[in-house]
Amino acid sequence: MRKSIENKFNELEAAKKQNATLSRLVILFSFLTILAVLYWGWNVTNAAYNKILVIDRSGEYLKVITENREKLFVSLVKTTCSQLTHYANSFDRNNIEDNQAKALFLCSKESLTPVFALYRDEKSYHEAMERGVIYRTEIEDVSHIGDQEPFQVKFTSVLSIIDNNGITKFRIYSEGELVKTTPTYPNNNTGLFFKSYRQAIRNIE
Repeated sequence: MRKSIENKFNELEAAKKQNATLSRLVILFSFLTILAVLYWGWNVTNAAYNKILVIDRSGEYLKVITENREKLFVSLVKTTCSQLTHYANSFDRNNIEDNQAKALFLCSKESLTPVFALYRDEKSYHEAMERGVIYRTEIEDVSHIGDQEPFQVKFTSVLSIIDNNGITKFRIYSEGELVKTTPTYPNNNTGLFFKSYRQAIRNIE
């Protein structure tokens, strides 16, 4: 009788220990499951943040990308400088007036008047019309961009004058003050405008 009671008691103790072990395993499993769900939710949220879709007025989906504002601004400044120096200093017999008009969307008329007057006084427009001389200007380097508006900008460009005798090159040294404005397509895509601009042309030795 005593031995039977002891056996039942031992069985009860063993069952209690087994239940305690199972309870610990269930708690541990639940804890690990919760951690896994939280990690999965974090990954989903983080991935979704970079894949947010926005619908514009035309109904198209636009991917929202977190841009580095500083790099974006520098890119816009370089684009504006490139467009201005090209339109103000590039022309042939077919696009003198068109390029002048495009330049005026990027820079004040007061600043561009001396630039156009120089080419007129030097008979450059006449040579383009009568002799087919081509003036082609490409930006070379943007050396300085200010950190507050109006943004002080300095840059250089290379002017190539192409005629029957070959190609003559000049370097254009430019500086001016940029301000923000409302972008307009296709005349001013960057939303930047030179409220003042000056340039000097030097021979390239």
